Amino acid sequence: MTTAPQAARQRKICMLVYGDTPTGLPPMVNHGVSLAAAGFDVEIICLTPHYTPVRADLQVPGLRLTRLHIWSRRLFHTLFGKATALRPLAALQYVASYAEFVTKATVAALRSRADVYEANDLPPLMAAVVSAKLRGKPVVYRAHELWSEASPHVRFGAFWRFMERFLVPKSDYVVTPDENRSRIYDA
Repeated sequence: MTTAPQAARQRKICMLVYGDTPTGLPPMVNHGVSLAAAGFDVEIICLTPHYTPVRADLQVPGLRLTRLHIWSRRLFHTLFGKATALRPLAALQYVASYAEFVTKATVAALRSRADVYEANDLPPLMAAVVSAKLRGKPVVYRAHELWSEASPHVRFGAFWRFMERFLVPKSDYVVTPDENRSRIYDA
């Protein structure tokens, strides 16, 4: 008995971003649209907007969004307002919401069963590395900026510098927008 040849399985890319508006990071969206146009199945994992409802998401064949609800952020905003003046309380809210994001993004990324995991900027890199390593798949880190030095007052700058030193070497590929940033990561 002969069997029909199996159709080639569509390759899947899981892109992660720690933001609620994927269009706010045009290089990621352009890359995702290009991959979808080339026949890849692309899933972008991002946050659900917490201030305004989602009006219109990307409508691109082969590209879809998975939005994560970060309940700790909503709880803090409900209890203490959107901009708390108490720095320790603001820090606690930031840490709680980031930990919730990493946990939920890792679960969503694992469920995606992707062939490649791509972190866009440093915050989602932990979820991408954990998911990729657990599944034996490659992880791509797209360093759109040096996260720990993105502004003069980066919250938890020492934490982000530690994350860069710990996670970037675990990435299979690092993509930077220019040669200077590439040299920084090679050092």
